[in-house]
Amino acid sequence: MTAATLHAEIGSARQKWPALLWIALLTALWTALNYALPGIAASGMPTVFFRVFIHMLIALGLWLGLERTDLTPDQRRNVWLGIMIPFTLWLAFIWAPRSTICSAPAAARSRWLRWRFCCR
Repeated sequence: MTAATLHAEIGSARQKWPALLWIALLTALWTALNYALPGIAASGMPTVFFRVFIHMLIALGLWLGLERTDLTPDQRRNVWLGIMIPFTLWLAFIWAPRSTICSAPAAARSRWLRWRFCCR
C-alpha cells in the first residue's frame, strides 16, 4: 500500500488582500447601483445575473478539476462539454417555465402552477 503526499503550500496573507478588496469593491458598487436604481431589484435582473454567475463558476470549477486529471486536452474538452451541455439545457428547461408562468397575471395561472413554479 502506498501513500500519496500532498504538498500544501500556504500563501501569504498579502496574496489574499487583493481578492478581498475586489469583493468589497464589487459589493459596494452593487449596493450603490441598487440604491440609485431601485427598479433593478424588482425587474428580476439580480436573479438572472446570479444564476448566470453561478453557472459560470460551476463550469470553471469543472474545467479546473478536469485539468488535474490525466486526460488529454481533447478528452478533457469532450468530458467538459458532455457535462456542461446537458447541465445548461437542464437549467434552461427548469427556469424557462418558471419565468413565463410567474410573470403571468395571477388570474391566468392555476393554483398548482403558482405552487409548483412560483414558490408561493
